[in-house]
Amino acid sequence: MALVIEDGTGKSDAESYVSVADVDTYLTSTETLDAARAALKATWDAGATTTANQEAACREATRYIEANYLDRFMGYKGTKAQALSWPRTGAADAYGWSVDADVIPQVLKDATAELALRALSSSAAPDIAAGGGALSAKVVQAGSVRLEQAWSSGGARERAAYDRVDDLLRPLLTGGGTGVIELKRA
Repeated sequence: MALVIEDGTGKSDAESYVSVADVDTYLTSTETLDAARAALKATWDAGATTTANQEAACREATRYIEANYLDRFMGYKGTKAQALSWPRTGAADAYGWSVDADVIPQVLKDATAELALRALSSSAAPDIAAGGGALSAKVVQAGSVRLEQAWSSGGARERAAYDRVDDLLRPLLTGGGTGVIELKRA
């Protein structure tokens, strides 16, 4: 089954924000910046990798974004019938400029491409693994120097995190980087 790409029209059957060609373009543009990216690109380009597997990775990446960022995107879905969260109305970029209601932002495509690469690569690991403890208390004292820290497992991450993806998507999230402060009445 051919991958159905959201093109900004609010398709009811869209499965991905990116095509295999979009991921290729993203990886080509970033491989020179990061040696590890070149190795992951090699996995993507490997002869054993089929287009069907690459399309499945694009679907999986989009599902991850939908599951983990859906309620944090600024603005509103363009139509009730559209399958994915984008296109949206009422969204702005990192500089506060409105994102047109028929546009899939490049940072969203890049984040999806990043996750597609990781979904396909057996070596893909999250930037921050699930588990581990969280700082639950900290006391700092200046006079006669006193520092106490307490760690607990109760605040541990339940899931792995992808910092690179978070950084790419931050401008599209509520409170994500426009410099706009929301004031609420008590």
